Amino acid sequence: MRGVLILLLLASAPAVAGTFYKCTVGGTVTYSEKPCGADAKIVEAGSPEPKPNDNLPIKVLSMECTADSLGNALAVGRVRNQSTKPLSTVKVVARFLTSAGAFIDSGTSYLEVTPLLPGQESSYRIYGPRNPDYGRCGLDAFSAGGEQILFTR
Repeated sequence: MRGVLILLLLASAPAVAGTFYKCTVGGTVTYSEKPCGADAKIVEAGSPEPKPNDNLPIKVLSMECTADSLGNALAVGRVRNQSTKPLSTVKVVARFLTSAGAFIDSGTSYLEVTPLLPGQESSYRIYGPRNPDYGRCGLDAFSAGGEQILFTR
């Protein structure tokens, strides 16, 4: 009962918005509101950051944030199934942001190859809204049959 109450409180807590920087300083991973070192990587608050791990089922091989000829936001890329099992009907979720990092919208699509066999690669193409402030995008999740699939970049 106590665990359920804690989960409810966490689920109702407001999400923190913004951009942070992840760096390794003196061998320790740190997060800062400003670039904290030469290796600073941008991390969007509230979005899970997958840890580099070549044992995770999906590896993102490439990702490009662009716009189509009509000005619609577009996230395109390629992934590989690193697991030992086929992955059926894999859904990809992307978020579309302004250049400053503010959330605009999210979009979903499915991998072009299904099932995605072990070692096999597939492309994805996710359309977002037409928005003059669109500047970048990011991947949020992969799922198959309602189950989230962990991934690495």
